[in-house]
Amino acid sequence: MKTIRVNVGRAAAEAFIADLSGLSVKVGWMESAKYPDGTPVALVASVQEYGAAAKGIAPRAFMRRTLAANEDKWGKLVSRQIKKRLENEEPAHLVFDALGLSAQGETHKTLSAMGDYPEDAPVVKRRRSRKKPPPNQSTAILRDTLTLFNTMTYVVEKK
Repeated sequence: MKTIRVNVGRAAAEAFIADLSGLSVKVGWMESAKYPDGTPVALVASVQEYGAAAKGIAPRAFMRRTLAANEDKWGKLVSRQIKKRLENEEPAHLVFDALGLSAQGETHKTLSAMGDYPEDAPVVKRRRSRKKPPPNQSTAILRDTLTLFNTMTYVVEKK
């Protein structure tokens, strides 16, 4: 564990750490995020993350890939944020706000880097053969409607 040196009194540091330890940050899709047909976006994200062999959906591991690529970076971010917030006498929840915002942004980068489906991929053919094709004819993997991308968020909560 890394020691963080700050120029504040012990009581202020202990109060800050107590506030911080009573909080958590959740990153992902909240219960209210749904596709137009009512399908929860979190369900779709989970199926895409882990795959569904019975439905021919390969795992895409975009969340796990983002976590693995940024774990050290986020640890350093939290250390810097704790020091900054303590020294400026700012609320503890801002540490997790910074972490949540970073995790959301990095996951968006991972999703954006996934590329496109080939034009002859079954999913593209299915989408284009519908009686009423979707307005967005994108072939971007996991970004065709942008619902999954745009509804990803974070929330800082009391434990």
